[in-house]
Amino acid sequence: MDLNFDNCQRKNKLILLVDAPVMGLTLLGDGATIHRMPIANCLGLCADSPPTVLSIDDCTGHMAGGGKKDAPYIAHLFERHVEVYDPEKKIVDIFYFDGASNVQKAGRLLVAKYPRAMCLHGG
Repeated sequence: MDLNFDNCQRKNKLILLVDAPVMGLTLLGDGATIHRMPIANCLGLCADSPPTVLSIDDCTGHMAGGGKKDAPYIAHLFERHVEVYDPEKKIVDIFYFDGASNVQKAGRLLVAKYPRAMCLHGG
């Protein structure tokens, strides 16, 4: 199972990064609560590649320890992917979040850290 997961992640990364130096890389996602389970999802897309799931993070442990799905926490979840997919900070240019205040604030934090990028409101 782990081998299959690693191979799928590697393949998805290659697909996303094929056109990224020219077209840029977009990260999108939000926080959700499904059946009382708090999660945050992050997807990536580029040019003609469909949205690809980068992670679905279970936030239960973070919240049980007194944390919240606030802007710094969500920004941290996305920063992990920027570091993996764009260590030189040259290709991630758009962050899409829905209208929730915590993810919009996370977008502002990410734009402050990665000034080449912008945060847009997406549905």
